[in-house]
Amino acid sequence: MIYLGRGSPDPVVTRRIRPPGMRIVSFSLVVPYPGIPHAGGEYYRRHLGALSALGHEVTVVAPDTELNRIGLARTQDPGRVVLVAGDDSPGMKVLDRLAAIVVPHWLAPSRRRALRRSPVVREALRRAEFVEAQWEETAFLLRGAARSRPTALVAHDVPLQRELRWLRSARAQSATRKVVWRSWRALVVAVTQPASFRSADVVIVLSDKDARQVRGAGRHPRVVAIDPPLWDPAEHPVPSVGGSAASPGGEAASPGGSAVPLVGSAAPGSDSAPLLGGSSTPSGGATVPRGGPAVFVAAFDRRENVEAAVWLLDEVWPSVRAALPGATLALVGVHPPESLYARAALTPGVTVTGYVDDLDEVYRTASAALVPLHSGAGVKFKTIDALLRGLPVVTTRVGAEGITNDDGRFPFPVTDDPREFAAAVVAALGASSAQDPAVTEWARSKYGADRYAHRLAELIAGLGAHSPH
Repeated sequence: MIYLGRGSPDPVVTRRIRPPGMRIVSFSLVVPYPGIPHAGGEYYRRHLGALSALGHEVTVVAPDTELNRIGLARTQDPGRVVLVAGDDSPGMKVLDRLAAIVVPHWLAPSRRRALRRSPVVREALRRAEFVEAQWEETAFLLRGAARSRPTALVAHDVPLQRELRWLRSARAQSATRKVVWRSWRALVVAVTQPASFRSADVVIVLSDKDARQVRGAGRHPRVVAIDPPLWDPAEHPVPSVGGSAASPGGEAASPGGSAVPLVGSAAPGSDSAPLLGGSSTPSGGATVPRGGPAVFVAAFDRRENVEAAVWLLDEVWPSVRAALPGATLALVGVHPPESLYARAALTPGVTVTGYVDDLDEVYRTASAALVPLHSGAGVKFKTIDALLRGLPVVTTRVGAEGITNDDGRFPFPVTDDPREFAAAVVAALGASSAQDPAVTEWARSKYGADRYAHRLAELIAGLGAHSPH
């Protein structure tokens, strides 16, 4: 690794062998590392791994923050990292405060200015043959980089969709101040978002649903959807689905057997039968839960995840416990607020774990994965992750967005109705077996690391990347 830290023009260099690929500059908000506690960072870690496997030399450029210094210390990914400190002058601090009101979704002006002016970044760009930006917040850096090499914006989600959902949530709460603030944010994003998308030669999104959103946000010459690389057999040495599957801990799981009975939900916009088969109330004859808890895995420093957990506890879980008195639920993830701990303490069968070192163990001992989201945007990796591990999944429409099979249908229960959601949870917890093996195999194929690397190689080659010299 070469650490160029804090934008210093005098890098400290450690020996490495340069691969025979292209020189790529990757602008990012974060420095990823194994175990990074949010989905976007984990996707980015795997994305960098794919670029490295293809033989490219990647220079990661990110703001110099405490979290990114932690990431730099923990990262195991090959490549170079440049951390650029912000401009801390009094005038820029005032501008940062003003920008937080006028353009609240932008990277702070002090950081934008520092990233643009860094001599180390300029030198990296001079040598680059391809430049990418991760997240819409870094797209502004592509405008000065597109003179002689192709560029790509990796849009982890579509910001306007996220803002509009938060606005709807504020209106539902009849919170006047929130409505005003969210309305302003949505207006600003609607005005600025198209320019961000146009700053790159190609916009890479993570689902066909997001591709439609980007195309609808304004004219753009090229939008490409590539499913995220969330399954790597090297990281999860599990034999093929259908027989016994050895877990990373050496014990056996059994993803074979019959499917959870409530599957095959139609995607939004289709003429569908009811979202869930059978009764819309908890029934199905199940009286004893299958074993481990239902789990909701999320980063609870994000408002939409806390709201989802509260909805699950208040609207769904009482019906589940009425049908399955022994059912248990674990809310798993970093930074749960004290209010969530307090609410869980008053709800029978619910625990809040906080951060856990080993999600493999969480999923191995769980009986079902729940994704009760009602806001947010982008593909929900937590839904895919559970599918990949052979767990029955129950989710809302937001939690299922962009995750459909070849027929455009969801291969798992999808509903926003709390009674139907509870019915699906009861069915999953009372089932005698895990997820349908065919669903697991489909997910592992669709979201495999090899498939992603192949698509990425085709895309970069198609852009005609070349040396700027």
